[in-house]
Amino acid sequence: MKKLLASLLVLAMCAPAMAVTFSTSATDNVLTISYDLAEGEVLRGLALTVARQSGDGVVANDQDHNFGPFNTFMDYAYMAPTEYQIDTGHPFAIVGAAGVATFPASEFSISMGYLDQNGVEPKGEGITEDGSITITFTGTEATEVAVALDTLRGGAVGDGLTTIDDSGLVNQTLKFVNEAIKSTAPFYNDWVTYGKPACWAFQRQCNGDATGTQEGNAVTGYKWVFNGDLNVLLTAYNVAEAPKGPGIDSIPNGICADFDHAREGNAVTGYKRVFNADLNILLANYNVAEAPKGAGVPVCDGTHYNFWTN
Repeated sequence: MKKLLASLLVLAMCAPAMAVTFSTSATDNVLTISYDLAEGEVLRGLALTVARQSGDGVVANDQDHNFGPFNTFMDYAYMAPTEYQIDTGHPFAIVGAAGVATFPASEFSISMGYLDQNGVEPKGEGITEDGSITITFTGTEATEVAVALDTLRGGAVGDGLTTIDDSGLVNQTLKFVNEAIKSTAPFYNDWVTYGKPACWAFQRQCNGDATGTQEGNAVTGYKWVFNGDLNVLLTAYNVAEAPKGPGIDSIPNGICADFDHAREGNAVTGYKRVFNADLNILLANYNVAEAPKGAGVPVCDGTHYNFWTN
């Protein structure tokens, strides 16, 4: 029955559909396709084409993507050798023909629908809230992708739809994770300004580790924040940026002691990258041994990092 319903949903995709507004956006290597529904509108199926225009980005597999509430993948059901089950498979399909896309894929369709878990979807039920899907690419070069409604599969299908706006399906450029710090980090621009120092992505740099290495021994305990880090801070402490001083770049590895990734001071006295806030961070973690000799220095919040450099 579920396989039959999936087949019927494929046929439904050939019906004209409207009353949904689409848009695209990109963050690093993730493409987001959003849909906005007018009040009272119901979305049951969605088919889009995604085609690489430049670069080397591809979709490598069916993992690490988010298809929102869509739970029925018609082309996967078409190809499945056994009875298809809702919430299995993926929506990546061949452009211009029925069937599942082959990975890695630089051009593909997204073909998916919504059915309830009992295989029975009464009219009027379905996706009624705004949402989005995300597709994760892999690659090394900036990659431009184009997104469009897949007219072969009907584009978008729903109940009572009256208008459509696909003008927001504009090309997006994806950038790949080859930087330790995410471009969305509040301190990303400063990181770039100071030459993308690897030390800013040390696991405990935000907590006073300027060197990225431990000091100590098995008897006294190993410490991430100790004399080496203190020495880096002391050489960089209170060094004003131009025009009030030579700037932190004049101090070897001085920027590594900027633990809060912010400047202090004012236009009169000068702005300093390493000052009291950084000193306080170091002092709070100085000489704290790792287990089993102590509580250890915590790792920084990974929200703004793609990977650690130590």
